[in-house]
Amino acid sequence: MDATDPNTLIFMLQITNFTDTTFWLDDVSPENPPVDRPDKILPYETVNLIFEGDPHLKQDINIDYDIKKQIFDTYIKYTNYRQTALFETTLSYCHRQTAGHRIPRVELFWEYYATSVGSEPIKCLSNLHNKSETYPYNYFMGAIITMPS
Repeated sequence: MDATDPNTLIFMLQITNFTDTTFWLDDVSPENPPVDRPDKILPYETVNLIFEGDPHLKQDINIDYDIKKQIFDTYIKYTNYRQTALFETTLSYCHRQTAGHRIPRVELFWEYYATSVGSEPIKCLSNLHNKSETYPYNYFMGAIITMPS
């Protein structure tokens, strides 16, 4: 039996370290932190981080059209003390006006970002996969850390 709450957004971040150095956990978002996070990512290791959030749109009588509002926002940062790898993601929405007095259309925006900063540049790549077409919109983000050749 599935014990997950059907009103929960589940997001998985998979990080693969293709370098020969260990990355240590540096910082994590205070809002929506991962359910379980490793303190380090060993060389040539892949780790999975699970994030959970509330996917509900904010209920308001006044609707602001074409203005993005956040539903879910999180980040996690790892470092090997020469460079830092940052992984961020945000789920936002906005209302779009429809003709007449019909119900406004809701448009979702999923933004994801992976980058690195430091004395030795590394490449951080990311991509997003929709794992479920139905509510509560389960997604998977793959991120890779590599050293430039």
